[in-house]
Amino acid sequence: MQTKTKVVTLNPGQSAVVDFTFNEQVIGQHDVAIDNLSSSFRVLNPTGVGTVRGTAFDSSNNPLPDVYVSVGSYFTFTDEDGRYAITEIPVGSYTVSFAKEGYMPYYRPVTVKAGATHIINGHLF
Repeated sequence: MQTKTKVVTLNPGQSAVVDFTFNEQVIGQHDVAIDNLSSSFRVLNPTGVGTVRGTAFDSSNNPLPDVYVSVGSYFTFTDEDGRYAITEIPVGSYTVSFAKEGYMPYYRPVTVKAGATHIINGHLF
């Protein structure tokens, strides 16, 4: 791992924006230490990522909890209000699948775009 240092001197009450430029792929979590303060930032895949979120409903249009929702190899379950969110999905075309025992599965296509949030609701019968 290569460590790079950038020094910024501020007087009390001053602030600064520090830009980081990377010449290599450095995807992942990185830590920043400023005197006694520390923080972190995350470098995402340069091809970009997006989010898919929404709500699953039953045939009466009531929110449906505990539905398995997948986008490619990424998955989650809906919460008690039928809501779900899957973050950091690489850009590309996928099928969003909704499944729950006792219901017919539901499928919807989505093209994930960098930085975008795509709302895909599922209706299971």
